[in-house]
Amino acid sequence: MKYYTLDEVASLTKINKRTLKYYVERKIIVPSSMRNEGKKKYWLYTESDITNIKQIALYRELNYSADSIKKIISEEDFDWNKALNEQIDELRARKKHLENLIFAAEMMRYYSESEPEEDPAGFDISDFDNDIDSFADSMLISNEDQLAKDSLTKFSDDLAKGLDISDIQKHGQEVTNLVIQIRDRMNQPPSSEKVQKSIDDVFRYLSSLSDGTTINPSDVLFGIRLISNISIDRMFDVIFSKEGSADFVLEALKIYCNRKKEN
Repeated sequence: MKYYTLDEVASLTKINKRTLKYYVERKIIVPSSMRNEGKKKYWLYTESDITNIKQIALYRELNYSADSIKKIISEEDFDWNKALNEQIDELRARKKHLENLIFAAEMMRYYSESEPEEDPAGFDISDFDNDIDSFADSMLISNEDQLAKDSLTKFSDDLAKGLDISDIQKHGQEVTNLVIQIRDRMNQPPSSEKVQKSIDDVFRYLSSLSDGTTINPSDVLFGIRLISNISIDRMFDVIFSKEGSADFVLEALKIYCNRKKEN
């Protein structure tokens, strides 16, 4: 059986020696063998040990505690699925909080850019009802069922009004052309005349769809900044106008898949 020294393991796993020693000290990993040289003792690792170390590094990245990792590695009856589900829930909660912080920061930037005389440093937590998470949720999601239904009905009516297949095809082709035009100019600086012309073409097209209504570019910029920082599951909440929509859809889909496997 081939054995590896601490230096070799550090090189193979890209994990520094201090961290590897910490794993051993906490008994998260117990090397398979040991070599004595005079009064010094050296731990030796097998391929299996190295595999476990790589797994430990992943768990540490997922923010598992040292005690939890010891259970995962050593206990045969450890409920891995339960621990993983709990960890995913915790990570998602942290991700959601970070998205809410980004939302608050984007609002501050929006007011700073659209109203330069305003001092963004003048904002404080009270501007977000003393709770950024609740503020962001209330801004992004409406849990009022009737309001959500009315909005969806109006959207579908507006979409259907005056549109036929040829209109849909025409608009689809126009959007495709605009996207291709911007993509083909991405080798140039955003400030270049051609790129700026492409952006102007987009706003001209949007204006043509809104019966000449003036579209504020700053509002569009704010919206795209938000969308670029909001995850897919939050987008589900916005689309369905109900918190937890992604979880509901995913759970329903999981049950559906399991039923299909049984049939």
